[in-house]
Amino acid sequence: MKISKSGLFIIPGLALFLALTGCGEAESPKKETAPEKKNTEIKKTIRKKTVIQDSEEGSLKVKVNIKEQKHKKPEVKDHSHNIIITDKNDKRTDTSAVSKKEAAIRKTLRTQVPAKSLAAALTPLHEGKTIRWSPQWQQDEIRGVRLPAFALSHDKSILLLIETLGEKDGPYASRLIFCNTHTWTIAAVRHLDRTDIRSVTFSPENKLYLFSRKQDVLDTQDEILEMDVITGKITGRQPEKDVKQLVCGKDFLAVTHLENSPDATVVSCYKLNDGMNKNRIETKNTAPEILFSEDNRNLILAGEKELEFFRLPALKKEQGTALPENFRVSALCQLRDGSLMLGPVLGSNRQALHYRNGAFVPFGENAEGVFALSGEVEYIYSVMSSKGRVVLLHRDDHTEKESFSPEEIRPYTRGNPRALFVLPHLKGLSILDDGGSFYLIYRVEKRFRKEILFSPQK
Repeated sequence: MKISKSGLFIIPGLALFLALTGCGEAESPKKETAPEKKNTEIKKTIRKKTVIQDSEEGSLKVKVNIKEQKHKKPEVKDHSHNIIITDKNDKRTDTSAVSKKEAAIRKTLRTQVPAKSLAAALTPLHEGKTIRWSPQWQQDEIRGVRLPAFALSHDKSILLLIETLGEKDGPYASRLIFCNTHTWTIAAVRHLDRTDIRSVTFSPENKLYLFSRKQDVLDTQDEILEMDVITGKITGRQPEKDVKQLVCGKDFLAVTHLENSPDATVVSCYKLNDGMNKNRIETKNTAPEILFSEDNRNLILAGEKELEFFRLPALKKEQGTALPENFRVSALCQLRDGSLMLGPVLGSNRQALHYRNGAFVPFGENAEGVFALSGEVEYIYSVMSSKGRVVLLHRDDHTEKESFSPEEIRPYTRGNPRALFVLPHLKGLSILDDGGSFYLIYRVEKRFRKEILFSPQK
């Protein structure tokens, strides 16, 4: 899913292990111990007139009790080796290898945490500790990291990333990484067992809504979870099948459904702070992208047929404009003047569209469908398909002010931008790429520089 609204640390060769806590609780540090010797002995199975069958593991035959195998509870593979919590005075917390001049520049990218922000509320959870994490690289056919969802808090002080844990075929659990965007450190880590989180969104009151996909092997169902961010407690559960995307506005939680779902043309709207009463609206589009307007007057939808506007809070369709032929929307972004940017599906070789005054205007090169509002009122960032080039465009005539390709900026990374984050307190741009790296881009004189906050552990 491309999201047009979108820190953490590189830890190559991370070898310390940290046990994760139970569901919803912050992860706590574990003292280092000498590595245990693997027990290579094969335990003998006690036979009690039960059927025994041979199974092969490499070239070694092992007797397996089918009855015991049948009743063995499925377990999620542990992934605690890619996260570590240490004291702040631990020398291993300093992994930087930059000059004093560069260190001084990077210090300006950090700002004081606002007292009433979500980041400030989460800070006491790991006071005096440093958390380091890098997403696990999957060597199988995935050939990448498993970061299925992310979300920015409404006060923009916390960026949440979801990491999927477990074998490639499951069962799965989910790790929640809460990054402080003022200090660019990890504020908290939580672990949700027996969940496969696929979408996440913050409410204005900093409640967290997560969609967990069903897992037959664990006998779980498709459901939306409501979490208290501070305590980590699950405070509500709502069954909802085939969810594609969750988006939270001021008064509603909007839910779209997968393209192959019976509800693909239905958007579920839950009324927040009112018992989560559910409304359903019909759309002309299949599995559309959705966006709440900045003035909270409309829920905006777009897919393969129309750009639609539903008036809030009545949820009545107010307007629909046919999209250009064969154009499928993968991203929506509203500019400060109220006009809209529409991104094409990745790999479709199409230009992005600018919708204003009732008309669609194509612009720029073939696009990736990733946008972000610039700190400059009249400009917007857009990612182009060629080399993942990030371009700063004027919103009126779409002329380029500047551009750069993140892959070509040292230290080198591989992957096109998947999400751009422009924050009012950051003198630069933060980028999550599809190679699993997250970094800051900033300018020193006339040159762009990069600080990697995390990259995959291979």
